[in-house]
Amino acid sequence: MEFTRSQVEKSLRRYHDYSSDLLTADWDTFNDRAQRLIQFCKSDAVFSRLHSQLVSVQGANFKEWLAEKLAQSNGWVGGCPLEYPQDDDQRISIMYQLLVAFAEGEYDVRDFGINFLTVGGNFDAIVEGTSKAVLQPLLRELEYRIEDIEGRLPKGGSDSFGVSLLQIVHNSGSFVQQLAHGDGNTQSATVRSTNPAVNEMLEKLGNMANSPELSREDRQKSDEILSHVKSELAAQSPKRIVVEALLKALPFATAATTLIASIIKAIWP
Repeated sequence: MEFTRSQVEKSLRRYHDYSSDLLTADWDTFNDRAQRLIQFCKSDAVFSRLHSQLVSVQGANFKEWLAEKLAQSNGWVGGCPLEYPQDDDQRISIMYQLLVAFAEGEYDVRDFGINFLTVGGNFDAIVEGTSKAVLQPLLRELEYRIEDIEGRLPKGGSDSFGVSLLQIVHNSGSFVQQLAHGDGNTQSATVRSTNPAVNEMLEKLGNMANSPELSREDRQKSDEILSHVKSELAAQSPKRIVVEALLKALPFATAATTLIASIIKAIWP
C-alpha cells in the first residue's frame, strides 16, 4: 500500500485532535474519548499501521504485566506498583495496551485508580491521576516517534511512499511482516549482489543469529528477518529504508551496529 505526505498529515491532525480531547476528559467523558481515539487508531489507514506495531512488541504482554502487578499489591488502595518495562518499545507498548484496555472495556479506569493510584474515590481525581500516570507519558513518547516519521516523509505532498516509512517501533514482529510484504517485494532468497564483502557480512549476521546466547524465539525471528533482507536485496530495485529497518529490527541489532552500518554503506555508498 502506498501513502502520500498529505494523507499522513491529515491523519496526524485527526490524531492530535482526538488525543487532545482525551487529555482534557473528565469522568463523564473519559470512556467516550478513549474509545474514539482507539477506534481511529485501529481504522485509519495510516494509524492502523502504528497500532499494529504498538500492540505486538515482543516481551510486552499487557495481560501478563497486569497480573504480575496485581499480585504484588500490598492490600491497600493504590497498593500495586505502577512500574513499566525499562525497554523503550516495551514501555510504550504496555502503556498503549493499557489505553486500549480502557477503551475496549477490558480494564475499567476506576479499577486502575483503585489498584494503582492513591487519589481516593473521587472519580474525576482518578481520571486526572490516570492522565498523569499513563496518558501524558504515552502521548508524549508517541509524539516524539511521530516527529521521526514526519522527518522521513517526502517533501512533496503528493509523492507516494511505502509502509516502511511508518516504522514507530523496532521490536515488532507485525511490522517486520509489513516491511516484507507491504510493498509487494519479491521473496526470492538469492542476494542480488556482486560484492563479496556484502555476502560475507550477511554471513556474519547469520552466525550471530544462530548464537546459543539468543533465545530460541530470537533465533527464529532473526532467521526470518535475514531471509526478508535477502529477498529485498534480490528485488530489481531494493529499497535502502526497508533493508535498514529490517536489520535494525534484529534482536541483536545493538551488538551488530557497526556491521549493519557497513552493510548499508557497501550497498548504498
